[in-house]
Amino acid sequence: MLGYDYALKSSARAGHSEHQLGLAIDFESAGGPDPWTYYDFARQTAAGAWLKANAWQYGFIMSYPLGSVDKTCYGYEPWHYRYVGVAEAAAVRASGLTLRGVAVDAPALSGAGQPGAVFVPGPTPLIQRR
Repeated sequence: MLGYDYALKSSARAGHSEHQLGLAIDFESAGGPDPWTYYDFARQTAAGAWLKANAWQYGFIMSYPLGSVDKTCYGYEPWHYRYVGVAEAAAVRASGLTLRGVAVDAPALSGAGQPGAVFVPGPTPLIQRR
């Protein structure tokens, strides 16, 4: 048995999943096995490699990148992507940080565009006033 701590890093508690928000999707190769059966879907499949390189251009960010468990609270899931919008995905990618580790100006978001508005990605995106 791997235990409770492992379970917390590999599955969301009830009510805490990005999937429940309707913003996340697990991608897989067409006709292939489940992506989590690979050691590293992003390196071992053409689909995973393409997603890692290009998903941001379509508004998707890998939620749980390799080596980021201290920031994301979850283990590496190279198949799990969250939709944040094209501009926000580009900003996160340019920052080099994880989705939960960056705050970017986001005038395109509802409620933003007013002085001091900032988009704060996290379990639920927020518009905060500075």
